[in-house]
Amino acid sequence: MSITTHLLQDGFAAKISGCDLREPLDDERLAALWQVIDTYSVLVFHDQCLRDDQSRDFAARFAPS
Repeated sequence: MSITTHLLQDGFAAKISGCDLREPLDDERLAALWQVIDTYSVLVFHDQCLRDDQSRDFAARFAPS
C-alpha cells in the first residue's frame, strides 16, 4: 500500500495513511515520507500503537547517517 496524504491545514499539517509504523520502513516509503516532511510542518499518523523499540526504530530512519 502506498502512502496517502490528507490535507488537514493548508500548507501546514497533513494526515498520513498507508503506513504501518510498527513495521520497518523500506527505502521507498522513507523517501515518500521525506517528501511529505518537506511540504508540511506537522504530520499526523492515526491509529499507530508503537512499543518503545518500534518508535525508536522509526525515528532512527530520519537521523543523519
